[in-house]
Amino acid sequence: MTTFSQHQVLVSGLGFPESLRWADGALWYADWSAGAVYRLDADLTPRVVARCASFPLCFDLLATADGLRPLLVSTPDRAVLLSSGADEEPLPYASLAGLGDHPWNEIALTGDGSAYVNNIGFAYGGAVDPSRAGPVGFIVLARPDGSVERVADGLEFPNGMAVVDDGHTLLVAESWGSRLTAYGIAADGGLSDRRVWAETPGLHPDGIDAHDDRDGNVTVSLADVGTGCCVRVGEGGEILDRVELPQSAFDCVVGDLGSGPTLYVAVNDFGGDPAAGPAGKILAVPLR
Repeated sequence: MTTFSQHQVLVSGLGFPESLRWADGALWYADWSAGAVYRLDADLTPRVVARCASFPLCFDLLATADGLRPLLVSTPDRAVLLSSGADEEPLPYASLAGLGDHPWNEIALTGDGSAYVNNIGFAYGGAVDPSRAGPVGFIVLARPDGSVERVADGLEFPNGMAVVDDGHTLLVAESWGSRLTAYGIAADGGLSDRRVWAETPGLHPDGIDAHDDRDGNVTVSLADVGTGCCVRVGEGGEILDRVELPQSAFDCVVGDLGSGPTLYVAVNDFGGDPAAGPAGKILAVPLR
């Protein structure tokens, strides 16, 4: 196992950075407290590409004739919305009304534009302790034609998701289950054959990023809030790399803004004093 600890601060002063994506040679991220999605190119200048007043504000990137556009999950709207730009109201993509009363969370797109969206199954700051809520989380599938159906249940705080194996497998981080769970994806998008992909004892995986190693095997980088680290794990749970961080890690993604392979991490002071001001940052960890 390789341990990394050096990092560079790319962006600071964020209220709640989350939902990192790497696409089109750029790093994309959301600041949930600002209700905005940003694109960061090699010039390291953040540019607002979408706005939506939602907390959480998770997104994935949909390929359209006009280029990549953020597909947003809005809990207040009970909907999946397609961004029309930083200065325009997002457009309806699929309604989530009647499918869940609690916060909608992560979203992961498939090649045909269908979106898996998960729901944690309880309210933040409510009467239920998240660690004791049990397997109340679930996943719905929203298709481009607007139809939506529930496709998985019984998850313990579903968080980051990734579609792997050329679209044949969905990986889900169960934060309070301390594991990564895999589902087979059917031709119609349905999920079946649930199995444990990796146990992560002592860690509570939040955001994840899946990628192939040199041998063509899928590995997953996962962010952990409680221990302030990111780890890369292989199927079965072996920890291959570990990144030590100065703050809690909420999401991560591998990319290269010009200085070589890099792990980009969204960090923040978990449970910090709100009066202290925004403490969220995007860090760059060289993977060399």
